[in-house]
Amino acid sequence: MTTANRQLLVKSWPNGLPTPENFEIVESRAPTPGDAQILIRNLWLSIDPYYRHALGPRFVGTKFCHPGDVMMAVTLGQVVESRDPVIPVGSHVTTLLGGMQDYAVVGGRDVRLLPDDLFGPGKLPLSTALGVAGNPGLTAYSALMVHAKASPGETFLVSSAGGCVGATAGQLAKLMGLRAVGIAGSAAKIAWVLEKAGFDACVSYKSNSFKEDLAAACPRGIDINMEHVGGEVLKTILPLMAQNGRIIISGLIDQYNKDVAPPSPNWGVIVSKHLTVSGLRVFNHFDLMPRFERLVADLIAKGAFVYEEDISEGLEAAPGSLARVLTGANFGKSLVRIAEAA
Repeated sequence: MTTANRQLLVKSWPNGLPTPENFEIVESRAPTPGDAQILIRNLWLSIDPYYRHALGPRFVGTKFCHPGDVMMAVTLGQVVESRDPVIPVGSHVTTLLGGMQDYAVVGGRDVRLLPDDLFGPGKLPLSTALGVAGNPGLTAYSALMVHAKASPGETFLVSSAGGCVGATAGQLAKLMGLRAVGIAGSAAKIAWVLEKAGFDACVSYKSNSFKEDLAAACPRGIDINMEHVGGEVLKTILPLMAQNGRIIISGLIDQYNKDVAPPSPNWGVIVSKHLTVSGLRVFNHFDLMPRFERLVADLIAKGAFVYEEDISEGLEAAPGSLARVLTGANFGKSLVRIAEAA
């Protein structure tokens, strides 16, 4: 195969927020699959905050994208050549190994084969397999089903409530009979969380009265906190946790671009209130995906679930999209479309 393959390479590790100058686009030939491998034509790139960990030593993770490497990305694409009998040509797949490039070769075992009865024309849009019906949605689902040990009537708080994970988690919490409270950073996001996603309350972490507003939104305390921000937000949350509360750490975006680890919050609250704290990595819960994707497809079809997508166009837009995610400027699941489906 002699098709050209554009690749977004890491040019340098950033200090602080990544910029387009830290990347470059080069062109090479599309790779050829070997035994048990497939060639994917990438259509969509998922843009997620944790990609920052790949750009130099930080506080989480050990697998880095060094200068000259293709920048990491979870991708959705169409199989154009297959040497794996289980993965047919023409099928749509997602993979953690696709990278920011037009074409990728991966092992057949390293993809999620999208069910034809759930995704495609007249069904779920393909893009949702990277968002609400993909790993971000599964993160929310596994937080509630595995980590939260939730009971109806409890208060569930999620930061970054306007993002894909937060909005999914809050809507699922409501369906489970919980009181859903969100934290967001703009009036537009707060309005969407309340009016469209149906949360019981949502407050701004940028408000001068954030502490008082959050306390008023959680009058009986916070039973479950799904945390994505950390820093001052988490410091404000901890004293409001209820006895025997549970904290699920899904992300700590406040520290992703810092050169040194920030001082910890007062973790003594964890002892005094008998809190349970767990770290959530969606990669440990892929066994739940078949059940989850059918649940969310049914909810969307019934009009019982809403979502937003923040779409950029073209491979060259990926660095800017990543910066938007890391500063909270995106609204909904961030995606980059690099090709149209055949």
